[in-house]
Formats: sequence, C-alpha cells, structure tokens
Amino acid sequence: MVGRQRHLAIILNALFPEYCLRCRKEGSVLCSWCEMNYVPHPIWRDAVFSVGAYHDPVLQGLLRTWKYHGVTSARQALFRLTERTIEDYAAVLPAIDAVSFVPLHKRKRNLRGFDQAEMIAVGVARVLEVPMISFVRRTRFTESQAQTDREDRDTTEFFNAFALRDSLQSVPGSVLLVDDVYTTGTTFRSAAAALEAAGTTITGLTIARG
Repeated sequence: MVGRQRHLAIILNALFPEYCLRCRKEGSVLCSWCEMNYVPHPIWRDAVFSVGAYHDPVLQGLLRTWKYHGVTSARQALFRLTERTIEDYAAVLPAIDAVSFVPLHKRKRNLRGFDQAEMIAVGVARVLEVPMISFVRRTRFTESQAQTDREDRDTTEFFNAFALRDSLQSVPGSVLLVDDVYTTGTTFRSAAAALEAAGTTITGLTIARG
C-alpha cells in the first residue's frame, strides 16, 4: 500500500508539479532552501500567540494548500515551521497543563476528512511535552470566519456554539487552545469561554492571524 501511494504521488507530481510558494522553483510546495531561510513574524496579542500574519503569502499558501487540497507536503512544511517557531519563542508562552483545540463541526470534518486544528494541536503538544486533550465540542454549525466578509459576520450565532464534552470529569488549570487561523477571534473566544466557565486559564496559539 505504501509503495502504491508513493507511485501515485510521483504520477500526480508529474501531471501537476508543485512550485515553491516563496521562490516558485519546481519540485515542492516549499523548497528546502526557502524553508531554511524563511522566517515568519510571530504575533503575541490578547493572550494569543500566532506564528505569523495571515497575509503572509507563505503561511497562507501552506494553510490553504493543506486545508482545501489535502496536500501532505504542505502540512509537513507547515508543521516544521510551527515547531521551529514554538521552540524559538518558548519563553513567551506561559506554563500550561494541556493542549486542546477549537474543533470543526462534524459536518465540515466529514467533508474535509480531517480537523486541521486537532492535527496542529497534536504536534504542538508533542513539542511542549504535555498531553493533548479534546475538551470542547461544537453544538451548532457556523460559517467559516476566514471565508466571510468582516461586515457580514454575525457574532450572535457563536453564542454557546461550544460546550465541554460530556465525558469530562475535570479540566486542568491552564490550557493552550489551538486553532489554525485567528481572524475576528469570535470562534476562538466562544470555544475558550466554554473552558473558562469551568475555571481554566486559556492561552491561545494559531498558525496565522488575520
């Protein structure tokens, strides 16, 4: 099976070659030289740490290529950049007891085939050497904040859009809540509120900030 997948990847790359998002060199979504020399500009604001700005073409390109096209190499490059940034800025982040994430609605997760925030949270927890625990669930479907014009965003639909999972016995004192993109913050704050109501202190971490 692994051999078949590798063979399929070779065929797809021949038919639809990848080009580096930074230098446009053919061969990969982010070439090794650009990955080594690319330095994002982290943002630390309102207790949320972001690897960089959403308008950064490299971060935005990697996120969109992974989320909407399922390109594994984009996910891998994004994870390496995130891991490197976390290690470089570890002193900025407060001590935490666990990592969690802002979950997709099950309808969207089924359509996409994965939850990007959950996958990012797993990698972040590994770097920080703390457990990753799914604390919250979505109670209703909401529109993507990254895909909606700022003027049209109705924050009322996010009230009580998240709740603690019924199986939880308790929550730790400090949680790092992970999402892929922080735009208006409405989605993030709604998920954080469910945890804060249980007495948890929340710090945020996202790949990009819009």
